[in-house]
Amino acid sequence: DSNSTAIHSDGTMGRGVIEVELARTESENGSRVEASHDGYARRFGFLHRRVIGLSGDGRDVRGEDMILPADKRRKKGDTAFAIRFHLHPTIEISPTADGLAAILRTPDGHLWQFRCKGGRLAVEDSIWIDGKGRPSPSEQLVILAESPPGGANVSWLFHRAK
Repeated sequence: DSNSTAIHSDGTMGRGVIEVELARTESENGSRVEASHDGYARRFGFLHRRVIGLSGDGRDVRGEDMILPADKRRKKGDTAFAIRFHLHPTIEISPTADGLAAILRTPDGHLWQFRCKGGRLAVEDSIWIDGKGRPSPSEQLVILAESPPGGANVSWLFHRAK
């Protein structure tokens, strides 16, 4: 795994992201955010672009992550990458057998379906830091994928089922 910006041992940030683009639109059908950055361009030759849409009723959060060639200096062969969704410690995760989806249960019994396309879904340990800076063990959804030199697209969806 690699961060888009170097983090020094003293916690300060080093070289990484230079250019960021951001656009947000609102309509009666929901909200949409499009963002991109060049934090992986120098090391891997890729730009990262993400589009996130929230439905007007709040039941769907859809996203697409695009790994785009930055220039002709990109590496030959496939480049592995991961998309991570860190979840609150109270969320229970039940992955599906196909490796593409999971059911998320909130403490009050609400169910959310998570589904991805363009990668394989894994559940990994994580850490949640609360508002007072206290860490708690938690889990994260991780989409594992590979990008050929021409780029890759991964789409995902959180849908409130109950």
